[in-house]
This record gives sequence, C-alpha cells and structure tokens, in this order.
Amino acid sequence: MSKLTVGIAPPNFDEWKRLHTLLTQAYAYMDQRVNPPTSMHRLNVDGLKAKADEETLILAKDGERILGCLFAKPEIDHLYVGKLAVANAVQGKGVGKHLLSFAEQVAKQHNLSRLKLFTRIELIENQTAFQKCGFQLVGHGTHKGFDAPTYVVMEKHLNRR
Repeated sequence: MSKLTVGIAPPNFDEWKRLHTLLTQAYAYMDQRVNPPTSMHRLNVDGLKAKADEETLILAKDGERILGCLFAKPEIDHLYVGKLAVANAVQGKGVGKHLLSFAEQVAKQHNLSRLKLFTRIELIENQTAFQKCGFQLVGHGTHKGFDAPTYVVMEKHLNRR
C-alpha cells in the first residue's frame, strides 16, 4: 500500500463488479465455517447497487485500487456497520481499522454515539479483531429457522467531541 485513502463512494461510482469480487473473495473463507451460509451468496452486483442506494458505501483505496469497504446505515440510536471487507492481500494491515474509524466520523456527523455490528458466532477471530478496535459484545441473535444463536451483536461507544 502506498497511499491509503478512505471516504464515501462518489455518486458516479461504477466499479460494482470489482467491489462484488472483493466482497466475495473476502467472505469466501466463511463458506465451510458458518451456518446459515453468508448472505454474500445472495448478493449480486445489482444487489450491491441497491444496498448503496439505502446505505452509505465507504471505500478504502490505494490510488484506483479498492482495498476494502463497509456499508453504514444510520439508525435511531446508532450507526449500523455491515459488509465490512478487506482485500485478502492487505488483511491485517490496518485497512479495516481505517474503515471503522471513518464510520465513527459518519456516526458523529449524524449525532450518533455508537457503532453497532453483527458477526457470526463461529468467527471468534473477527470478534477478537473488533474487540481490539474498541467493540464490546452486547448480545446474541438467531437467524430465522435456528434454535441457537448464530451471531453476536457488538457495539462501540464513541467519545462525543
């Protein structure tokens, strides 16, 4: 990475296929680990475009190369963060932290005092990574059709400045 920039995708963003590929590759490791399967299997390029119409797409780039993304959606009392993904080649190099830091700025612009996300119960390493970024486990959730929790709910409370 020579120069990482993080920001909201411009209105004329047209790299949906590249973004879909990044997300698909970043989520592929979950295929043999999570039940139910990741929703990435149901999200195509058109679905990404529709998601960006309803949520804020935040991108991490090195020049023109997309290194990561997340979708942020203001709710009544928090900013929901979803579909956080970092290109496999740069995982562990701080890209995700930069994306989450930018999401904190978005939350503050909306006068929201916390970030909220869900991660699968099986993905302990994701939970640990989010804890290192200041998130705390606040609950569990269960996908429809399951009797036991399938994901954890994590939140990060933000300093108001």
